[in-house]
Amino acid sequence: YVIRNRGWDTVFQVPVSIDGREPVVTIPQSMFRARLTPGPHQLRLVFDGAQVDQDISMDRGGIRYVEIKEAGRFSGAQFEWSELNASAAITRAKSSKLIADLDLR
Repeated sequence: YVIRNRGWDTVFQVPVSIDGREPVVTIPQSMFRARLTPGPHQLRLVFDGAQVDQDISMDRGGIRYVEIKEAGRFSGAQFEWSELNASAAITRAKSSKLIADLDLR
């Protein structure tokens, strides 16, 4: 699951791709699910000319939660990745809009 919670960011669209595939364009307070094969994968977000990668490894039947977080509030809009535990992810997901459900297996 990729979750994008809304902090100070209320308008930016941030594209996220997995393993170089077509990106999902996230909006504040959104989330998407991606079913992946076991093994290594690369998440990439792109914003304002900068790209930020997050490598993850999926176990068979495993679930991973990552969050797109705002960073650099006073130096201009920037975003970064953060791992989430299940409890935090569920809390954030309750106020998020599901924007995509991908099967990339």
